[in-house]
Amino acid sequence: MFFFQSKFSELEEIISDSECPSIAILLHNDQFLRNVEKVTDLKDVCDTKVYRFNESKALEWISERFQRLRASLIEEDCLHKSIVDNGEVLDRYSFGILCDYLNPEMAALVKTYLSVRDPPADENERVDMSMKRKAEDLYEDIEQKPAKV
Repeated sequence: MFFFQSKFSELEEIISDSECPSIAILLHNDQFLRNVEKVTDLKDVCDTKVYRFNESKALEWISERFQRLRASLIEEDCLHKSIVDNGEVLDRYSFGILCDYLNPEMAALVKTYLSVRDPPADENERVDMSMKRKAEDLYEDIEQKPAKV
């Protein structure tokens, strides 16, 4: 879609992929045809509809989906309380689900648009130091004992 951001093209030209020919099924999907205008600019040229990807429309549409997903996760009460109680963590969790359906370039744009921040470095590396000390003590005991022959 990013290739078609600068020029208008027919939908058949946009929705084609040599690696995934079955994507052409979308051209017969009524829901897709109704919604494609939410992320594109549309022109009628000589009785032919031509489309151009509109990044700002797409980001706004994805943002709405993000908010609905976030609200649904809270409403369904299916997440741990620690995730729901922390807005940043909930945003990261919701964004992670949403990213499964976006290509990497679009995911990066959406992340910036939604202001989703990466977790602080110390949050990723929480290690129970008491267990670590115990493990180190065990290794010291093993090293100090002479081997039986």
